[in-house]
Amino acid sequence: MLSPLDKIFFLRTVMGIIAGLVSGILGLVTPSPYTYLGIVIAIFFYLISYFISRLFYGKSLDKKVKRKIYTNGLGSFIMLFLFTWILYNTWINLF
Repeated sequence: MLSPLDKIFFLRTVMGIIAGLVSGILGLVTPSPYTYLGIVIAIFFYLISYFISRLFYGKSLDKKVKRKIYTNGLGSFIMLFLFTWILYNTWINLF
């Protein structure tokens, strides 16, 4: 059985992939000077993952571990977001 921190970690990794895909799709729709919107979308998805993890898993965590709800999975979220965004843009611009 997975612990609540493990579930938060996997939630953030999936949200990072989704944020990268949404940013890539949005990059096709919006004009070129608005590339900062990808970063705004990443922040938005991270905030959504924070509220989901706080709502569902916040009650089952100890007070000592509750601070980890902010940072658990942050590195994986950022790296998977960038990887997915770059890979999506590479494949779309390849064809």
